[in-house]
Amino acid sequence: MTGETPPGTAGDAGATGVAGTVGEVGTASEAGAVAVAGTVGEAGGTEAVTLPGRAAIRAGRRSTWAVAIVLLVVTTCLGWLVDRRADSIGPRAMHGELGDVMQVGDVFVAVESVRQADVVVQTSSWGDPTIYETAGTWLVVRLAYQGVREPGVYGSVVWRDDAGRSFDVDLRPGSGTDLAQPGQWLVSDVVLEVAPGQVTGGEVVLGPRTEITGVPYRTGVIDVPADSIEQVEELKLVLSVWVENASEYSSWARRASIAVLSLLAIAGFVASVSWDQAGVWWDASPHRAVELDDDGTGTIGNLTIGLDRIEPSQELVTDYETTEAPPGWVLWLATFDVEVLPDVEELESGWLDVSVIASDRKIYTRSRAFGASAPSGGWFDMVPDESGPQQELVLLPEGVEPVRVRVVPSPRNPFWSFPVDS
Repeated sequence: MTGETPPGTAGDAGATGVAGTVGEVGTASEAGAVAVAGTVGEAGGTEAVTLPGRAAIRAGRRSTWAVAIVLLVVTTCLGWLVDRRADSIGPRAMHGELGDVMQVGDVFVAVESVRQADVVVQTSSWGDPTIYETAGTWLVVRLAYQGVREPGVYGSVVWRDDAGRSFDVDLRPGSGTDLAQPGQWLVSDVVLEVAPGQVTGGEVVLGPRTEITGVPYRTGVIDVPADSIEQVEELKLVLSVWVENASEYSSWARRASIAVLSLLAIAGFVASVSWDQAGVWWDASPHRAVELDDDGTGTIGNLTIGLDRIEPSQELVTDYETTEAPPGWVLWLATFDVEVLPDVEELESGWLDVSVIASDRKIYTRSRAFGASAPSGGWFDMVPDESGPQQELVLLPEGVEPVRVRVVPSPRNPFWSFPVDS
């Protein structure tokens, strides 16, 4: 025997096939993969298996790089938008006329009137009125406002005259800044000191009152012609007065709420607010409720609080007076069981914010514009010194019921959240 294997035998197939395969794979051809499959099938009698060649591997790598490049471009563009949010885009103006209601931030706002006065008078419940004079002239803007889905107040008010000059609110006379509940119209005068002489028309620019000042920063621009500005010598100011019959605003408010799309606000928020600002907003929003025990109470710091009951009534009886609910509204009085724990670290702040999430998906708090006297122990808006029952009051529209009661300390997380037993 010469030691050679006759052609066509299994040894020849294995040696030749594998040798050929190695050589072909080394030359980066797809034929090598086919040769290996053929060899295995012929020698072992098993099903042929096709292995990927170098060309397929290179194609996969190219697609991976393409996806990585696309993601890099998208991320870079988002970063560019975030970095240039307020400088290049600026506020989004919504134009209207006197009496029009528009949503600015988290409130509905309508400019009732604009008047020019020589003297403004601020009355007081505790003493003589205060008279304000000026070397220029007073421009008094009367606003009506209400919260959209939770209590709110108007933000900045600026007068821009026909010459393009801007005038801010004068802080000496003060202005009504009470929170307006959803469905509750509060009317307030805002005083601006402008240049002397007769005002010849301009614009009232309304800005939102918010902790996030990114884009879209929607502003309301109310066009005020000269013939609509009333001239008076003396004007008594109105500060956050509840207007019970404000049906002329309601239809406008409903249309405005439909027109404002929440998806646009979310998209603008993502595209224009930096992570630091988003963190401020997240920290300022109650989102982490404390876990309640089996008895329905929860403990934060040195306070253990439980909701005893919340009951409706058409009147509130205190030690000083009896107050009836306004037409179309119902009083809801919440009573809490509060225990002050000794030898436990106290909360950082003594302030508490009690609110009700109602069946209409809106948030309500006690209205400062509703002149109800407090019970003998006071309202539950501060951390008590001693254990005992505490009470808080909210007004809800007729047909609306409380779903959940929240007690929010400062800082706002964690907080207490109690479901209302139907």
